[in-house]
Amino acid sequence: MQHLINSRQREQMENIIYKNFRGYLENLYQHTAVDASMSYRDLSIALDFFTYGIGGVLIESSRNGRTDPEVLTDQLYRLLSGQMVQMPLE
Repeated sequence: MQHLINSRQREQMENIIYKNFRGYLENLYQHTAVDASMSYRDLSIALDFFTYGIGGVLIESSRNGRTDPEVLTDQLYRLLSGQMVQMPLE
């Protein structure tokens, strides 16, 4: 992975990761969503947010050598579940 990140094809590799990860998240949503009444525009922005947010963290973690999967998984879980930080609404 590190070799790919440092290569000239990095942008291509990242686009492939993002495209496939977004497809996975969309499929996951379609099969597990409790409230499937979300508009396509809202679903699209949510998928983009999670795709680039999570994908970016994973790519950057690989680039920086912080690749302990258990620690990263725990951090992402706590972040996404609101246990790590809750953003103010106002």
